[in-house]
Amino acid sequence: MKPLNEEEYYLKLVDWCNKAELCASDIATKAGRKGFPKQTIEAWLERLRKSNLINHQRYAECFSHDHYVLKKWGLHKIKFSLKSKRIEEHFIVDALEKLDPELGNDHLKTLIARDASRLDRLGEEKWKASIVRKCLAKGYSLDRSLKEVSAFLMRRGE
Repeated sequence: MKPLNEEEYYLKLVDWCNKAELCASDIATKAGRKGFPKQTIEAWLERLRKSNLINHQRYAECFSHDHYVLKKWGLHKIKFSLKSKRIEEHFIVDALEKLDPELGNDHLKTLIARDASRLDRLGEEKWKASIVRKCLAKGYSLDRSLKEVSAFLMRRGE
């Protein structure tokens, strides 16, 4: 199979954008791996923005929703991931504000409850440290994680 020329690769990018929500960073990474010059990639990105195939507000909302609901990520991990993709701060803030905080609480409680089987084996202090690390890795805040773990242990002790 022969390598794609610039216009053929651009059309492939358009097809990808039509199938999935992508940001400029995703596209630049894909095209950069293929060895296209930076100027060409920038021109493609501008064309994709003008045709609204790249829209960082829409991307931030979709990414936040999917990772919050499906992957059960916390807000901190979502925010960090979007920043690493160079999404503008105001789009990140707007997207995170649209997420249901009760759903995040439910996800955190479920994460803690699922790990409870290790509590007796590890002992309370080791388990608490372990589950808090898991909560932090999922993107939940330290304060909220500690609060929920303590509440879980109180309910369990009753």
